[in-house]
Amino acid sequence: MTPLEEFREEIEAAIEALESSASTFGRTVAGDPGFVFGLRNGREPRLSTMERVRRRTAALLEARAAEPGRVEGTTGTQDGQVPGNNGSADLSQQAGSGSDHIATATRGDGRNCRQRPGAQARHER
Repeated sequence: MTPLEEFREEIEAAIEALESSASTFGRTVAGDPGFVFGLRNGREPRLSTMERVRRRTAALLEARAAEPGRVEGTTGTQDGQVPGNNGSADLSQQAGSGSDHIATATRGDGRNCRQRPGAQARHER
């Protein structure tokens, strides 16, 4: 098995473990909602991208395991209830760490813009 095939399997396993949609997962770990779909269709990311995605995925899985009431080996809580939105809500907050976190803000006209911390907003008037 090639390193790229191993990476693809890691991503699919993480999506399942986090009970996330492919687009939410891709947006969270790579800043691209089409990232997972691209991988499934043969996309070959750079090694630096694969390393960054692995770091963010590991952070998500650790945060998920540390959730109060979570029993290891289950997808829900101790009473069998799955936390809100199948646990996929706020994945970006769990994965964000340091300089590689992308903030999302709502513009005055209701549209969203994304920017890295410390960057000037491009859409200010």
